[in-house]
Amino acid sequence: MPTKRFVILAASRTGSSHLREYLSRHEEVRCFGELLSNHSAVPEGVGRRKVEKATLLHDVAGLTRSDPIKALEQIYSRETKKPIVGFKMLSKHAPPVMACVLADNGVTKILLYRANALARYASLLASRETKTWNATPERPKLTFDPADFRKSTAGYVGFYRKTLATLNERRQPYFLIRNDELDSELRLEQLLFFLGAQGPTPPLEGSRVRSRGASDIAGRFANSGDVFDYLKENDLMHWAYEGDAFA
Repeated sequence: MPTKRFVILAASRTGSSHLREYLSRHEEVRCFGELLSNHSAVPEGVGRRKVEKATLLHDVAGLTRSDPIKALEQIYSRETKKPIVGFKMLSKHAPPVMACVLADNGVTKILLYRANALARYASLLASRETKTWNATPERPKLTFDPADFRKSTAGYVGFYRKTLATLNERRQPYFLIRNDELDSELRLEQLLFFLGAQGPTPPLEGSRVRSRGASDIAGRFANSGDVFDYLKENDLMHWAYEGDAFA
């Protein structure tokens, strides 16, 4: 069993895959991906890591409702070589397991969020349209729907409010990190220290695919005028662009 267990709690399109990959490059850390979502079977001929992930998914799938505590043990017992083991869990994944994670003082919590809700919404729409959840240079023109944006953002914000309230009520420590801090060596070093990782810090090079500098988020929508009107009416013009805090 690992000497340290952790979980990345995040909503979709916040950079959780990049954070997971970065942490797993540390010599003492292993971070699994989305083990509690609805995945289809992995076809033959894929790489070893995908087969390994498929096996783990199969092992925990039947336990997420019947025995969520055992499902967690299945995840954390997989890695035997690295002392710090975790996985990422998105907001809508396996509520019974989420409840166990939040109640377990032995699981260190990392909360990752994206401050710009419009940027996150645009990324979510683009992923649905292109049918890919990996980073891609393709950026289709999107349609801004105020009602859908409000609904999506309400659920997004609600997840973090509820999670933080639960952790604070139970006086559990957690590490809160923003999406735009994933390019900061200082913040990532602080995170690794929080996890108890020793040894050299992995380099940032190659850890991110999002280009640095400001990004025109409102311009990603075909009806950008409607976006600007909405942002002005709701005093949210700071969401029209997204950049890195440490650029």
